[in-house]
Amino acid sequence: MNIQHCLLLCLLNLAYFLALAGGKNTFQLSTNFRRSSFPDGFVFGAGSSSYQYEGATELDGRRPSIWDTFTSEHPEKIADHSSGKVAEDFYHHYEEDITLLKGIGLDSYRFSISWPRIFPEGKITRGVNWEGVNFYNSLIDKLLSNGIQPLVTLFHWDVPQTLEDEYKGLLSPNIVNDYYDFVDFCFKEFGDRVKHWVTVNEPNLMSMYGYAYGYNAPGRCSDYIGNCTEGNSATEPYIVVHHLILCHAAAVKLYREKYQASQGGLIGITVFTAWMVPKYDNVASWKAASRASDFLIGWIMHPITYGDYPVTMRYLWKTLHYSSVNLSYTTDSRVNKTTGKNGIPIGEPTGCSWLYIYPKGLYKLMLYLKRKYNHPAIYITENGKLISLISLLALTASAMMAHSDDEITANFSRTYFPKDFIFGTATSAYQIEGAANKFGRGPSVWDTFTHQYPERIRDHKNGDVAVDFYNRYKEDIKNVKNMGFNAFRFSISWPRVIPTGRIHYGVNEEGIEFYNRVINETIKQGLQPFVTIFHWDTPQALEDKYGGFLSKRIVKDYRKYANLLFKRFGDRVKYWMTFNEPWALSGFAYDSGVFAPGRCSSWVNSQCRGGDSSTEPYIVAHNLLLAHAATVKLYRKKYETTQNGKIGITLFTFWYEPLSNRGADIKAHKTALDFMFGLWMSPMTYGQYPSIVQDLVGDRLPKFTKKESHLLKGSYDFVGIQYYTSYFAKPNAVMDPKHLRYKTDSHINETPYDYDDKLIGPQAYSPWFYIFPKGIRHLLNYTKHAYNNPVIYITENGVDNYNNETQPIKEALKDDFRIDYYRKHTWNALKAINEDKVNVKGYFAWSYLDNFEWNIGYTSRQSNCFPPPSGMVKLNVDASVLGDGKIGFGAIFRKENGERQVNLESSLGVALSDCIYFGGKLSSCLWSFALRDCGGLETFVSGINGLEVSGSFGFMGSGSCGLWVSGSLVLLADVYSVKSTMSGKLALDDVDEDDVM
Repeated sequence: MNIQHCLLLCLLNLAYFLALAGGKNTFQLSTNFRRSSFPDGFVFGAGSSSYQYEGATELDGRRPSIWDTFTSEHPEKIADHSSGKVAEDFYHHYEEDITLLKGIGLDSYRFSISWPRIFPEGKITRGVNWEGVNFYNSLIDKLLSNGIQPLVTLFHWDVPQTLEDEYKGLLSPNIVNDYYDFVDFCFKEFGDRVKHWVTVNEPNLMSMYGYAYGYNAPGRCSDYIGNCTEGNSATEPYIVVHHLILCHAAAVKLYREKYQASQGGLIGITVFTAWMVPKYDNVASWKAASRASDFLIGWIMHPITYGDYPVTMRYLWKTLHYSSVNLSYTTDSRVNKTTGKNGIPIGEPTGCSWLYIYPKGLYKLMLYLKRKYNHPAIYITENGKLISLISLLALTASAMMAHSDDEITANFSRTYFPKDFIFGTATSAYQIEGAANKFGRGPSVWDTFTHQYPERIRDHKNGDVAVDFYNRYKEDIKNVKNMGFNAFRFSISWPRVIPTGRIHYGVNEEGIEFYNRVINETIKQGLQPFVTIFHWDTPQALEDKYGGFLSKRIVKDYRKYANLLFKRFGDRVKYWMTFNEPWALSGFAYDSGVFAPGRCSSWVNSQCRGGDSSTEPYIVAHNLLLAHAATVKLYRKKYETTQNGKIGITLFTFWYEPLSNRGADIKAHKTALDFMFGLWMSPMTYGQYPSIVQDLVGDRLPKFTKKESHLLKGSYDFVGIQYYTSYFAKPNAVMDPKHLRYKTDSHINETPYDYDDKLIGPQAYSPWFYIFPKGIRHLLNYTKHAYNNPVIYITENGVDNYNNETQPIKEALKDDFRIDYYRKHTWNALKAINEDKVNVKGYFAWSYLDNFEWNIGYTSRQSNCFPPPSGMVKLNVDASVLGDGKIGFGAIFRKENGERQVNLESSLGVALSDCIYFGGKLSSCLWSFALRDCGGLETFVSGINGLEVSGSFGFMGSGSCGLWVSGSLVLLADVYSVKSTMSGKLALDDVDEDDVM
């Protein structure tokens, strides 16, 4: 929860502002300024409201409010398309938050009571929800037991939807009677302990944003004002405020007559205010400031102080509404409000476009209220620097201090995670399979790209052979099991099962049978298959026919391809992912042109032979989303109930850390996330692209039809998050309007350096890769709060380092760099689960095996198994590994079975594969050897050191010599090392304990 951070912000800002009233110089604080500077009895508190904080909107008897309906039906009117369905989950975590309040040292906590949580149908005659009543009783009692006084708002904009449907809610005078019954119930149930009541929160702001602009629920306005389907901005704001003032008056009268004497409480109202500074020192500007104040503050304060609206309001309303057209409350004051003068802003900007920091305005406002409205008792019930706090929900201040990366529990292991938590490892077809032009497989865009443009791959290599998973899948899957994983994520090659990409031209049954064998072997080894339907290998035939994902025709062909997979494999596959990292495909392949098919604007990358970086990334993204939505609909309609599976998508994103808490930096961080992550999550959650993306890209961004938007909403059962690194987002990047592209459309620069030129974290091998473990926790929290708390699997996480082909095996096995990365990232993921209540269900390490890493070829190492330079030999690293010779993930999550792995090293500079154990008893051992690439020798060896060892040597393939070994050797006492010579002779020699890894 982020409440501590918010409260500290608000408290410090409030203290600063109030200090201004105490000294002659309003621009300088006293050096000993502190809380004790305030009068005895002065109350420090923090505030919230039910819909903004509680969550649990569909639980324990609560019914919808107009805000539930508004956020559900009009997500495009919410900046990040989010809702209060989960919010801060205060409903379930109020005790923790109250502990934080107490720790901060606050005297009071202001919260609102949700009308539809108490009266689900809006009226007392239709029933009371006692679960809701019990929640607020428990909340009040908990506050009091911690020495915190509750200040309760009776109505904070959440009109029950039933009353909105029945008589238009606040537009009807009927609301007064129903509100009266509601507050009467609250006074009766809670008034013995609540001593400060607020009748209505900011009635002026609710009517303005809900009925004049249409920004807020219920989203009503005139069509000439905003994107509203109904409403009247000229009349409805005044009607709503009128009814709210009547509600307020009725509640005050009721409380004073029936409850105040016995309960000893106070009752009031909160009014949104802003200080109006005359732009120029002349009569016209002073009058304009006065009118603006009357229309904002006097609109409420004048009636409840003097019994009527301000004269200026009555006069202007009457005059204008007889003679003008296109009227609105927003213009009736005949005042233009600006935030600057001669290009200079009135104060420091914040994360909200309308909010500028002007501390002395609070001082002047207090004097204004005192003089104009009979010196009332005032509580500053809201004040603070507003920023886009969704991004700061990642960690509370206490969590960051108490759980740094350096304080990971010494015995941290997989047992810390929930029992049903899934640990897996991941691969993809083109990167590992090989057999690219064999067994009926057709070419993909990556086959074409690597063969036609080898210079665009760092080492000029390709995936023709890769790591030969096609022929060695059984051994590899067994290795995954032996490493202690319980899931295996792999992708299916579209051109292997449908060589032409179009099912009516035929299915390659050899390809289908291969994946049947892979799936069956995975299950046989006790692993859960997680299958990616598409991992960037578009069939070349579709690229040639209609441009692949540049054409909407791909949606139909992709859906038919997916249907084939569901039909053939869905009886065993229970987790499907439609696409892997669509951002990488649309960005790297069509904006920068470094991935197949290698398209971009020529000014971006001179190697591109065609493309448009300003439009094609968005077209591809659009078609990927439509293909995803169509496939999810197909699965849910045709297969989900019978196959009992789940379907989702995997998304790659950086985490963008705000450079500071300045508004511009917070906005830049959020914009960067929207362009990289929200571009996908927002349509799939809310049916539309993020507002900022729409605004900045404009007509270059394709639009969804209503049908497509509906299809996209909620189109996932889970989300796969693929996190590696983080950046800072720097605002106000200079753009060249003649050279538009996806990468720069966000108007931000991503940088690994903060304002003090300090790196966000150490650099890995790839130049873009900086290690920032907290980023994974921040990202998980952000996803929870921004996108309705989805089920999340971390489907990729890992780190690369340089593939040094001359490095000795023993040295390479000391992989503390990777161990440290995994340890810190899994620790932060665990904290997101346990402390932040993010719904994370699994973690997949990338990758099982070093493989073809796209445009950098085989130059990097990212796996938990170590292959030598030839790419042919695998060293299994098991979860039972003990001692110093640990690699990555297996070293962290080891079995507790006492087994220990011995790695046998050959004089060829490679390690023998498969798991080699000692501690058991075996009279003989069967070996199978295959020396590759060196000729055509076969030999048979047996009877070494009293053990029967049989084996065969075969030479095949192309490239450098490698050694392939399969089998297990179990030794009773001594540990041996295999030494091989080029002649193929074997000898077992005694070795030191140091050779045992």
